[in-house]
Amino acid sequence: MDDEDTSDDEESMAAEEAPPAPAAPRFRGAVVEDGVGVIGNLGFLGLQTFGRDDSIAPLEVLPYLLLDEDFIFSDVRGFLSTEGRFGGNFGVGYRRLVPNQHAWYGVNAWYDVDDTSMKLFHQLGIGVEAAFKSFEFRGNAYFPVGDTSQTLESNAVNAQFVGQQIAFDQRILQGYALRGVDVEVGYVLPIPQLGEHSVLRWFVGGYFFSGNGNSDSINGVQTRAEAQIATAVTTHLQFSQDDEYGSNVMVGVSLDVPFGESHPSGNWRRNTPSPFRFVHRNYNVILDRRDESQNGVVAFNPRTGQAYRVAHVNTTLGSNGNGNVDTPFDNLNAARATDADILFVHSGSTLSNSIQLADGQRLIGDSGQHWIDLPNAESALMPSLNSGGAAPRITGVNGTAVTLGSNSHISGFQIDHIQGHGIVGQDISDGSIRNVSFDSISGDAIRLTNAAGTFRLTDLDMRNVQGSGVVVNGGDSDLVLQTASFNTVNGDAIRLQNNTAGSLDLFAITAEDIGGSGLRLIDVDADVTTSNLSVTGSDGVAISISGGEGT
Repeated sequence: MDDEDTSDDEESMAAEEAPPAPAAPRFRGAVVEDGVGVIGNLGFLGLQTFGRDDSIAPLEVLPYLLLDEDFIFSDVRGFLSTEGRFGGNFGVGYRRLVPNQHAWYGVNAWYDVDDTSMKLFHQLGIGVEAAFKSFEFRGNAYFPVGDTSQTLESNAVNAQFVGQQIAFDQRILQGYALRGVDVEVGYVLPIPQLGEHSVLRWFVGGYFFSGNGNSDSINGVQTRAEAQIATAVTTHLQFSQDDEYGSNVMVGVSLDVPFGESHPSGNWRRNTPSPFRFVHRNYNVILDRRDESQNGVVAFNPRTGQAYRVAHVNTTLGSNGNGNVDTPFDNLNAARATDADILFVHSGSTLSNSIQLADGQRLIGDSGQHWIDLPNAESALMPSLNSGGAAPRITGVNGTAVTLGSNSHISGFQIDHIQGHGIVGQDISDGSIRNVSFDSISGDAIRLTNAAGTFRLTDLDMRNVQGSGVVVNGGDSDLVLQTASFNTVNGDAIRLQNNTAGSLDLFAITAEDIGGSGLRLIDVDADVTTSNLSVTGSDGVAISISGGEGT
């Protein structure tokens, strides 16, 4: 065998014994390694769209785990509406990468909360998605849970007296959370002119939602486009149309974190869809909003759970009735004997006896506006019979004019020429005095002793008071005194003494020609706040403080 044959044999044996060449990498050009990471997104979606009436600002975080062809993630979102209402979406998902199809396929599951309608709704959701080199598809299903029907707005209007009751028209906007699905398909167009990894996506689709027998279905169409610029900024434009929300155009912008090449998508191969994407689905729970107004609703007292009972009094008629609006009593004693919730004294009436209010009772004069509480923390403006007449008077009483009970209320009166105190409350809790004028009072205009709870004294006018204007002696009440004027008061305009706790808030107070101090605090441990307090012509100091540990 010659040298040439020997050399050929050696080369053949070496080729047979050489190790095989390494396989080509599964994702050619990708530098993203297996492991965990997190991406984020901050955006603003402006104008109305299907499912909401105002703009929102979402913040999204997506922690992920990449293991070869498996992409596991969580998608956590919070959003705030321009009306200051919030919502959130909490999702988990899985995407299977299929490199020989230049695609991935995914599933996801969600729990959503949405308070942007002013009521908190809850729902579950599932979704499927697929992304190819040039096309995308996704579908989502939504299933409300919990209280799926809630009152979004409720207003009591057009109140009127009916016999001894109050009736009003209830304007109700009811929200029904709907179950449903949405689907879309889209085309992906690279736009290298705006930078590597910049694409334009355009989608068309529809949505189909339905509820129970009280709500209507909502079916609509939508199309949207998004331009992703260099894995940094994405702009959004969407049009939707349906019979419930109408035709709407939404615009938006979002910022990806981290930016550009630091984002995992920036290092992913260009002709393979990046799995580092947030799931596209509704942020909001979809509601059917229905007007369910009712007329002639009887007003109920939330304190008793019974319909308000109103005893009408008109001392100008000269004949006694049964307390109905058309046949009122001609004296207050007859009205008080009915144990009515509201003693309603007609304009022009005159009362000349001491009045003792029961716990929870309201003494209302037909002058100005008066509100009553309704269930579910609502309120209603009371009807009025006043066609411009004078406020009813409490006059010529020898002794205290009005004695309050716990949680009682007086408003809309003129109290004058009283040989004693104007209004007194002792050892009671909670109450209010509103829109009352005092003139020629020999004692104190208002005197609260050992009071507890919350008291609101508003829109008061005090003149020619021999004692003090407002005296709070003892107790630990929280007192709000707002919009009050004191003129020619021999004692102090406002005096607090021996208050062990509580608070005093003074707003818009004027005091002129005061014999004592404008504000006197004696051994007060309560916290005192003043705003716009004016004292002129006082014989004493404007504000006098002695003893106590309040602030």
